[in-house]
Amino acid sequence: MLKGLGDFMNMLGQARDIHKNFKEIQEKAARIRVSASAGAGMVEVIASGDQKIHNIKINRELFDPRDLDMLEELIISGVNEALDKAKIAVAENMKQLTKNLNLTPEMENQLKDLIR
Repeated sequence: MLKGLGDFMNMLGQARDIHKNFKEIQEKAARIRVSASAGAGMVEVIASGDQKIHNIKINRELFDPRDLDMLEELIISGVNEALDKAKIAVAENMKQLTKNLNLTPEMENQLKDLIR
């Protein structure tokens, strides 16, 4: 029975550590900036680790105003790529912040879900 209590206390300690690091993880995610381009540089998108789009640039020299459908597709492609890169950057950052917590894979997944 005492062993079970020790395991429980260990889990509580880990929960406190996770809670303490959670705010730091969220703040760092918001500061992460990634860039993605589509259409050989026609569209460039800047996104942050908290999954927000901060800028979309369209290279007017490469853009043909008669082909709006292509531009729309390139914007969607650029945004999706930027958001994917942001998720990867946050996951790598989170690994660094949680590497000493000895989390189970299930706990890591739950933490990832909280950050999304």
